[in-house]
Amino acid sequence: MNKWFQKSSGFTIVELLVVIVVIGILAGITTVAYGGFQRRAGETVVKNDLGLAALVMDKMYTDEGIYPVILPPTVKTSADVSLSLVGEEGVPQYPALSPVQSGVLFQHLCQSLIAEGFGTGTNMGGGVEQYITACNVYGHGSIQINGWNAHNFNVPITSSTLSSYAASIPPGDAWRPNQQAVRQAFYLELAQRFTTVGGVYPVNSFWDPWATPSNGGVLVETLPPPVAPGPDGSTYCIQAAHVKYTDLRFFLRPGGTVTAGDC
Repeated sequence: MNKWFQKSSGFTIVELLVVIVVIGILAGITTVAYGGFQRRAGETVVKNDLGLAALVMDKMYTDEGIYPVILPPTVKTSADVSLSLVGEEGVPQYPALSPVQSGVLFQHLCQSLIAEGFGTGTNMGGGVEQYITACNVYGHGSIQINGWNAHNFNVPITSSTLSSYAASIPPGDAWRPNQQAVRQAFYLELAQRFTTVGGVYPVNSFWDPWATPSNGGVLVETLPPPVAPGPDGSTYCIQAAHVKYTDLRFFLRPGGTVTAGDC
């Protein structure tokens, strides 16, 4: 009897199943990675179109002393981007605020930025990351801005207080490379927007949430109605959106930064 047997060179059913599973996993990873790449590329295109549109608007303001009420024909958009010009009559002003009202305005603007999408970024997988979550007042002497590395800002707060803190924010990790830039943009926009609406630095007081008229705490004060400026052609807001990734929406105002959300 022949003691030598020839081993089959084919694959067993188990080996074939393992190969099929591995191929499926690799295909899934590739699809997710490619989808994330396309989304990031789409975001870049939207932001670039906004920046180019702003250059055209600024040139027309330099030439004519007023911003146009419709997008100039020289503004070109990419195939997957839609741009629209939102006419604005200027920014409402809050003149002659008390120290506590200044603190109320500061906290209100801080929360408004979060609602507009400031403090929100995208990780390498295309997922949304909320880096700044709330602006909380626990006592009249400070405000705490929560999220990643929550920070307590004690009064007096100046524009330099915010810009210096922004400069100290460390870089993000490999999965969240835009974390630093997103958080820095939040604080720089907050510093600028406070003065844009009539706030005056330094912010010297907030309020005590537990205060009553009789316990000696600092009471919160209601903001007065803002004074609405008339139309003067001194401002605009350009809205941009991606046709495919409809949640990629950004806007830009004169002298500002490209910001997630709507005008």
